[in-house]
Amino acid sequence: MSASQGLLSLQLVSTQSPNQILEGLRIWQDLGLLASRESRLQIRIKRTEEPGMQLTLDTDMNQSQILAGLDSWLAMGLLEHSTIACEIQVSDRHPQLLTGLDHWLNLQLLTSAEIQRLVQTYLTCRIPEPIRQPTPTIIPVFQEEYEPAVIPQRPRESREPSKAQQVAQSLLENTIKKMIQWSCGFRQN
Repeated sequence: MSASQGLLSLQLVSTQSPNQILEGLRIWQDLGLLASRESRLQIRIKRTEEPGMQLTLDTDMNQSQILAGLDSWLAMGLLEHSTIACEIQVSDRHPQLLTGLDHWLNLQLLTSAEIQRLVQTYLTCRIPEPIRQPTPTIIPVFQEEYEPAVIPQRPRESREPSKAQQVAQSLLENTIKKMIQWSCGFRQN
């Protein structure tokens, strides 16, 4: 397992059951893990009975056809006593990657320890440490008695009333005088 530039390279080797590895590859194909532009699939088949015979298949061919051909060979018994090694390159950002790894775990193509190591090594990123704000220090301040500040008032400037104010004031005073006279005269009667 290795990673470079967003690609994760996985290697599977199966000496026991070619059927399981082909099933795992079919699941990954259905999930779209083998169909993306970044993905690459290379399969090497080596017969244990005939050590000199080795077949390498690369993804220049249609992956569906490769898997269909391998299924046919499996049905004909040509993959019995064979070691199948797959190298798969897939985007480490593919949304179905964890689902695909889970299927391989269920098919016992990978162990949970291998998946955990893979995820911890290649599929995690560091979370930056939070910036800690300094805790404010409270310093007690002793205050002496004080007198409230007195804000000086500006002296009002005496202004002479305007002509209109003088006329209004005069009318008011005359009206009040007449009312007093009238009320006094009213009382005398």
